[in-house]
Amino acid sequence: MPHKIEEKGFAHLIECIQKLGQSVSRQNGTFDLTVDGNNAELKAKGKPFGNIDFITFTENQYEAIMNGPVFDIYIVCGVNAQSPEVYSLPSDKLRSVQPNKIASYEYSRSRISRLVAKIP
Repeated sequence: MPHKIEEKGFAHLIECIQKLGQSVSRQNGTFDLTVDGNNAELKAKGKPFGNIDFITFTENQYEAIMNGPVFDIYIVCGVNAQSPEVYSLPSDKLRSVQPNKIASYEYSRSRISRLVAKIP
């Protein structure tokens, strides 16, 4: 489901940015988008802005926020609604706010494939 939320967020954001006369393209890597030639990041949420709990960043994105050139973060909320909300946040504004760091451990399918048992 998060993948569907992100895809809906992309579609709505791209449409919104193009209506403003800006150029936008998707990219792979640390950032999701290029807007008018500048890196940008998308955070898509199913809930309205007033009900979101948090937005997350990868370690590379966090380092870019703290030490890199300023980039825009677009937050698209309520992606399943008829009129999603779109917000823009310059990354340097996050430098004044302390995030919660949550560690996680990921096991890839290739590492666990011999360990799992399929339930019929």
